[in-house]
Amino acid sequence: MPQLQARPARRAPLQAYFLWILAGLMLALMINPEGAAAQSTRSARFLSAGALHERLASPDRAAVEAGRHYVMGVLDTLILTKDAQICIGADVRLDLVVDLVKEELSKNPQMHRFNAASFVREVMYSHLKCI
Repeated sequence: MPQLQARPARRAPLQAYFLWILAGLMLALMINPEGAAAQSTRSARFLSAGALHERLASPDRAAVEAGRHYVMGVLDTLILTKDAQICIGADVRLDLVVDLVKEELSKNPQMHRFNAASFVREVMYSHLKCI
């Protein structure tokens, strides 16, 4: 009975092509680190309060949901860090918080240039402050 030998797996030509492209990109980044640093500076921005307002006021349901999830993430962070200045009770619903944030963003367009997470925290501090 003939004995079977394992063959090394051959990569598909398309897969090998993508590996060459990836290797070329990595080489280009190593040769020009300033370009990589500039790109990371541009892409590592925080969400502004104005961008959050655009999402929450958008007619696009997916954009609104993205804004709601952002607000929920800020609330989760405030709860997990046990911020002593903010009391979020079990009866506080996300809809209430999102409506407060949206209302404050509409009333204060001068705040749109600031960080969205800080803005959400300040709204929570002013409306859900512990006594």
